[in-house]
Amino acid sequence: MPTNDSPLLPGFPHRLGRPRRTFAARFKQEQADLRRKQLWELRELFRPWINGSDLEPTAAGPNSRRRVFSLEVVFFAFLYQLLARIGCTGAVKRVQSWRLHRGLPCPTSDTGAYCRARCRLPQAVLSKIFDTTAERVDAGGERWHGRLVRVVDGTGLSMPDTEANQAVWPQNSNMAQGCGFPSLKMVGLFDLFSGAWLNWAAGNKYDSENGLWRSLWDCLSMGDVVLGDCLYATYALVGGLQARGVDGVYALGRHRRIDWRAGKRLGKRDRLQTWKRTRHRPPYMSPSEWAQMPETLVVRVLQNTVEIPGFRPELITLVTTLVDAEAFPARDLFALYRRRWSVELFFRDIKIALDMDILRSRTPAQIRKELTMYAICYNLLRGLIQQAANRAGVDPSRISFKGAAEQLDQWSWLFMITADSPARRHELLPAFYDALVSSLLPYRPNRSEPRVRKRRPKNCRKMTRPRHAKPEPENAA
Repeated sequence: MPTNDSPLLPGFPHRLGRPRRTFAARFKQEQADLRRKQLWELRELFRPWINGSDLEPTAAGPNSRRRVFSLEVVFFAFLYQLLARIGCTGAVKRVQSWRLHRGLPCPTSDTGAYCRARCRLPQAVLSKIFDTTAERVDAGGERWHGRLVRVVDGTGLSMPDTEANQAVWPQNSNMAQGCGFPSLKMVGLFDLFSGAWLNWAAGNKYDSENGLWRSLWDCLSMGDVVLGDCLYATYALVGGLQARGVDGVYALGRHRRIDWRAGKRLGKRDRLQTWKRTRHRPPYMSPSEWAQMPETLVVRVLQNTVEIPGFRPELITLVTTLVDAEAFPARDLFALYRRRWSVELFFRDIKIALDMDILRSRTPAQIRKELTMYAICYNLLRGLIQQAANRAGVDPSRISFKGAAEQLDQWSWLFMITADSPARRHELLPAFYDALVSSLLPYRPNRSEPRVRKRRPKNCRKMTRPRHAKPEPENAA
């Protein structure tokens, strides 16, 4: 049998031996090998919200080499890790099963290579993927009076107690050193109807929530409507957004007294009033920015008593820059504000259903990557819910977010074994969407479930000093 390395007759094997393949045939084989080395099933499932080109190997740098844990493999393994709420060991086991199914060499169960590959994930790539998912999920949302409604709120997160994390996000000052956990303060911006997570700003205990909110204003467009609680109903924030062409609807705190005899009457407990700029400049605004604020601000103040059978009447006071009473009736504004509670449910889905309440990374750089991956995971689930709701013609809020995460976790192996069969995969997707809408959440208006804990915690002592610290000497009698 002639070989290709004959020193005497170099052209002989090509004429009588194996024929030379054309460029098209070689390119087709390379593409088949490439598909065999990728997590093709998840890439196809999330194609409407993720650009596949963002996860291709780079031309140079750490992610340019051929590795078992390539950029795409690590990304989807990390994504599955958050969906299934498992550790790094479970993610490595997932990669092992996938490679065995593909007929590829199986890596060891050691998590070191996978953890180092997670550290190589570029933050810029993750941020770009997040922006794409937020934009495409947001595009499927509804509008209120022809306008997009953005809802804002703040929350807090915890993380492992390491020196690096403590340096960026110090623990609460009322905790003894070494007995608390780093505390991250975050303000999130969502679309009210689609639930898309548009952006967030993170800080520590020294950053004000209003200052973090102000850093997100570049995500807003002229004509948007912002929905927030009484914390955001300040002169600086309301006036600053109005100067950008962004209106808002906020609850008014009880500390602000309202003279219902002042201003122009638009209806019962509905008046146009003028706010005057205060002397005190907020700390999140520079002196030049505060000097550019107008001396007065015309706002609309509304008040209504919500009476629900079985509940105590609740007095709600709103302030808004939507001053046209004919275009924006009072009943529509109160109905819109009652939906502000959706942002609490969005944070519940992220922190409880996806288990983001306590982050697990040990360095600030990895904390930021983990937070971005949680945001991507949340938006992808919102996109799946949105597509299933549009196919069935139901309200997306009737589909359980936690149920969608659990179903994707259980169905992922089906997408894996049908990755090489496009016809079978196209049959599987409609069944997947039909299963999402098969058990809708019941319609329960005016539902009230106070935040209480029924199961009692174990009677363990609280840490008042670090474990390695020596016990304090007892006082002599």
